[in-house]
Formats: sequence, structure tokens, C-alpha cells
Amino acid sequence: MKEKDADGWCDIPLPYSPAEAASCLNDLSRLDDAGLAALAATPAARQVAEKDVEEREALRRFARDGQVPDSGESALLETRRWAQRFLLLGWMQEEHVLEMDRLAERYRAGAHRLAQQLGVPGGEGQAEEAFSGLAAVMRDLIPEDRTSLLPSWRFMLEMFGILLPPEAVACTADARMIAALREMGIEERPLESLRGRLPEAWDTAGATWMEAPLWRLLGQTSPQTARPWLDRRQVVILLR
Repeated sequence: MKEKDADGWCDIPLPYSPAEAASCLNDLSRLDDAGLAALAATPAARQVAEKDVEEREALRRFARDGQVPDSGESALLETRRWAQRFLLLGWMQEEHVLEMDRLAERYRAGAHRLAQQLGVPGGEGQAEEAFSGLAAVMRDLIPEDRTSLLPSWRFMLEMFGILLPPEAVACTADARMIAALREMGIEERPLESLRGRLPEAWDTAGATWMEAPLWRLLGQTSPQTARPWLDRRQVVILLR
């Protein structure tokens, strides 16, 4: 892993190169429901947990100091590939939700223009009432609460825990995640007090941060022996 550059950023060693990740994303985009179910049914992380003590220690060592074994066949590297695949899936799911938002916005703009052309008084609101059938179809296709279509933030955070070196910080503006973390009662501090670990250009006003073992951030009551990567202490920045 490279040292931090002048702006405070550093490279994170990932199991897939950018080209390999792009190829993997292309393969994942072609999976149907059965293929996705098969992928989820073979969690490499659980398989690793059932293997010998040496492999578990490799996971603990990475969580502690970020060292990845050279062996391409190591259980740690296979687990990290598994985690990166699921993060790619999560990104793809978020992109689909954004596309739904763009589709809904195009519909609203089109309904407004059509209402004006047809002389429907009251603009967009009246247009939706006049074309209530189409509006109902749009509401069925695109739920009002988009977060119901997004992957679990807890699952995504655990995947980051497998991939990120120990000095890396996580950032979130996800209202679901921020509310859940605050309910845990973990000490929350002003982001200015973390200035030494941040890029110089960052605006810290109003943002906060907290730090705890990953298992606690995920809502667990104690360490998980079979998931040693959750032992690492993780800094999470709560953005405005």
C-alpha cells in the first residue's frame, strides 16, 4: 500500500485490478435471479471460518496491519475477492435505483408538459390526477421509499471490513446508517478532531465521527470468533 499523498489519499490494495473488476461487473450484470441466489449461497467468508487456525490468523493479521499474503491461493485472498464481488453488486443495485429516480423525474416533467399542452389547470399535480392510472403504475414500479431497494448497509460495511486496511476510514451520508449508529450510544466527536487523518481540502464543519470495533458498529453484542475481520476498530465519518 502506498504512503498517503499530499492530499491525504492513499491506494487501497484490492484483489481485483480495475480491468478485472470491470469484467467481473459485466459478468454480474448478466446473472438472473437464480444466478444471484447461487452466488449468495456460496459465501467464501463462512467457508474460511470453518478452516484451520492459520487461515483465521491471516484474516486477523490483515485486520490488524493490512498485510496480504503473497500466495494467490490463500483463503484470505479468496475471501477478499468474494467481498469485492458483493460490493460490485451493491454498486450495481444503487445504480439501478438512481436510474429509477431519473425515470420518475422524466415522467413528472413529461406529465407537466402534457398538462400544459392539454390545458389542464394546476400544472403537474392536476396532470397526475388527470392521468391517475399511469401515475399509479409509476408508484407501483418505483416505491416512494427508495432505500427499500438498496442493499443492507450492515452487509456492505462488513464487506468493507474485509477489504479495507486498518488505517482506512469509512464515510456515510446514509440516513439509515447514521440513525442506527447514533442509537448505539457510541461517542460522537466533531470531525475537526480527526483532521490529521483527512485530506487537507475536506470541509469538516458540521460533520462528526465515531470509532468502535466493527462487530459493535454492526449491532453485535460481542466479538464473532468465526469472523475475525470484525475485531478491527473502524472509524466512521457521519456526513451532513
